[in-house]
Amino acid sequence: MKKLSKIVLASSIVFGTVLGVNVVNGEGAENQAEAAQTPWYNYNGYTAASSNFVLDKNFKTALKYDNVKINGYKLTSNKSAPAKELVVKDQIFYKVSNHKADQVAFNLDGRTITPQKLINVYGQPVEKPVESAVGKVYKYKIGNKTVQFFVDKGHVYRAQINS
Repeated sequence: MKKLSKIVLASSIVFGTVLGVNVVNGEGAENQAEAAQTPWYNYNGYTAASSNFVLDKNFKTALKYDNVKINGYKLTSNKSAPAKELVVKDQIFYKVSNHKADQVAFNLDGRTITPQKLINVYGQPVEKPVESAVGKVYKYKIGNKTVQFFVDKGHVYRAQINS
């Protein structure tokens, strides 16, 4: 009987040790975290030549995460920068320093994007679009940015992004 107890006890210890090692090894593999990637958007070129990029959902998402570059300038809060303007291709960047800009305004082709297409991507504007000297203004709040689209004759012809 004593011999049987020793065998059962020794088997339990060996079995427990083997099982414990397997659990530890298996746990490490299952709990490895994947690195999260922040959405980003990088646009290069003339905006009026390819206006559809403002309807890209990746563009909208990257705006929300403050991770958009247009022709090498990151659109981010840069309020402490001097009131410097910079024209690159067909965009005007404001408060520019160290390849960062607080604001950008750019032309769109004026025939591709309709207000309905804006609403399909961005939803309803934060305010009812108002008539102004420059047409109707559709205003959106995306993350920390204010995005305005200017509409004339039923099409968006200009956009402005403020950080």
